[in-house]
Amino acid sequence: MTEDMRSGIAFGIMIAIALIGYIGMFRKGRPKYHKFIEAAKRRGTFVTATAVDTKYMYTDRKSDNAFLQHNQRTVIYEYVVDGKTYHKKLVFESPGTVTIDYPYTVTVYYHPDNPSKGICPQESTVAARNSWGCLFTIVGAFAAFFLVYFLLGKL
Repeated sequence: MTEDMRSGIAFGIMIAIALIGYIGMFRKGRPKYHKFIEAAKRRGTFVTATAVDTKYMYTDRKSDNAFLQHNQRTVIYEYVVDGKTYHKKLVFESPGTVTIDYPYTVTVYYHPDNPSKGICPQESTVAARNSWGCLFTIVGAFAAFFLVYFLLGKL
């Protein structure tokens, strides 16, 4: 098998993996968070959590624009399930401004067998899904390329 054939086959498989990732993450699929939340809604296993503590963190990113700062606010929410208290930590980032808006209350969806592992819709945003989906698609496509390329070289 020539070098060009090997590269062509590996490149074709890389493109196929990238397309499968694109279709799975961006077009067709909803992340596991959304599926979990929908199941919890059907079961009725959700509660309202209230902010009990916040911590503000300012970081300087050396930007020319003073309004483009990378600030974070970590918020600890508290919720009660069957008389037992649980905590949920969420991190909210600045949208490039000085202030960070965060909700005082959030809805926590949990599994009845393990309420401590609650999920909030704020954790499952479209932006987060797109960035993780993009990252996994790229990494998976390149990993497939190199794997196929080197496996074909051993034949």
